[in-house]
Amino acid sequence: MADTSYESAKALDDAYVMRTYGRLPVEFVSGEGATLADSTGKTYIDCLGGIGAVSLGHRNPVVAAALHEQVDKVWQVGNYYYVENRGELARDLSELLSSACDEEGHVIGSTGSAWKTFFANSGAEANEGAIKVARRWGEKKLGGATGILTAQKSFHGRTLATLAATGQDVFHKAFLPMPAGFDAVPLNDADALVAALDNPPASCGPVCAVMLECVQGEGGVWPADYDYLRFVSAECKKRGVLLVIDEVQTGFFRCGAPFSYQLAGIEPDVVSMAKGIADGFPMGAVSATAEVADLMGPGDHGSTFGGNALAAAAGRATVEALVSQKVGEHVIACGAHLRQRLEALPHVTEVRGHGLMLGAQLDVPVATELVNEGLEVGLALNHIGDFILRFLPPLVITEGQVDEGGRQARRALGVRVTGFLRQHRHHRRHRRRKACYVADDVKMTSPAIKSRRRGSFDAKRNNSALPATCTGVTYTLKTPAPVSNSFSRSSSSRNACLCSRGRRRFSLHVLLVLRVTFLATSSSSRASDSWRYVTKSVSSPIWASAFCLVTSSGTCHWCGKRPLYSSP
Repeated sequence: MADTSYESAKALDDAYVMRTYGRLPVEFVSGEGATLADSTGKTYIDCLGGIGAVSLGHRNPVVAAALHEQVDKVWQVGNYYYVENRGELARDLSELLSSACDEEGHVIGSTGSAWKTFFANSGAEANEGAIKVARRWGEKKLGGATGILTAQKSFHGRTLATLAATGQDVFHKAFLPMPAGFDAVPLNDADALVAALDNPPASCGPVCAVMLECVQGEGGVWPADYDYLRFVSAECKKRGVLLVIDEVQTGFFRCGAPFSYQLAGIEPDVVSMAKGIADGFPMGAVSATAEVADLMGPGDHGSTFGGNALAAAAGRATVEALVSQKVGEHVIACGAHLRQRLEALPHVTEVRGHGLMLGAQLDVPVATELVNEGLEVGLALNHIGDFILRFLPPLVITEGQVDEGGRQARRALGVRVTGFLRQHRHHRRHRRRKACYVADDVKMTSPAIKSRRRGSFDAKRNNSALPATCTGVTYTLKTPAPVSNSFSRSSSSRNACLCSRGRRRFSLHVLLVLRVTFLATSSSSRASDSWRYVTKSVSSPIWASAFCLVTSSGTCHWCGKRPLYSSP
């Protein structure tokens, strides 16, 4: 009998499996619904759902029965032949893709569009297929255009082409050179998109498609604005360019609607999907409207295992159960409940996303440690960087499980934040000390600055001590008193990036004591590219040379990404 203990599994994995993942110290051996059990029998509330793939829950009886029935018939024959359930699943997908929804995700009708599908095995393969369909459209309809515009902070897969489409340089560096034909623009920036469509860079070339995620999952759970999606859809139609929506993580009621693009009331030309399509059984697909799909012919694309008999059976059972059990309505209600519980947690400054795809932004860098602490209290959590927790539970999770998970998350968060504070000496002393304020455009020779250089002042009780000439940047206490009206304000706030280089330039004491708010002024002579200074320690009366540079495009000078720490 095989040894199923964690120690044995870890030893074998370390010896014989490529170390492309940093695995957590647990071995899951069984599950049911939204719960998992490890090799010791301990149970966990699953807040990750196999990275968003387990839609109907672990060991769903409907999907299990479909797989058992198919196992007794035939598993794999290849795509030269017809098999049961593949055509039926494609028909179900066509009906689902043509759903019309309101902004909450309730299905209110149908567009009547007809869709055709190619079946693959994963999300990356689905996006590879979408890229080929887009380039075939460019060849046939746009004079050979091959360029594809994506969004910064997007993620489309780990094959070379889908990595090139991914708008995060951190994934590119180890595998250069990337295939040409892609360029990324900021999400929700209509002007940047139009500029790239009008004048695409040489590395991209004439554009045949725009490829977007409606919620950027791997980038930090950043949703696209509905108005932006509507603008992109209209712009693509006007130019004859395809709109490709990546629904690998957001599809199959994950965001409430059958597909997340339906929340914005648009209909793309091509949709890629995977994860929730077969309740965790390996499967992917790319669908296109009939006009686009008919440009692909025999031999243009293929997959040995794509749409095999087992996958088709699992996919059909999953999709039909999602619809018949009205899982979307449950996701809308339970997602709202989960959002409320997350917003009530300490140190959570923002909750982003839709339905049961949510990201919780923390104000202390403990997300990584919190995932490990979650295992101790019976939670399977996921993080993106040090400041974001991502939630992708099975869609059948109950409100009771959400409540229990919220209680355990509060407990784990308290443990990790306390541990984080203890790692930094004298944190209590620093929290009691007085805060220093730094501003861009104040000369160090002013009387107010001279007096402050001789010692800190109590910002809570002495806002009048702030010099009237200050403009640009202020740092306010986490529970601030009203800031002096003499400070210029702007409707847009700046953020502080805490990437590996930027983090070294920020005192962790500042993070503990201060909620950082950048107030940029239009009159600043350096508004396009301003240096943002902070003190090395809130107790220090001496101005520090530590800095973080946030460029005019809103990205970090060091890592090129949008700030990981968001100001309130």
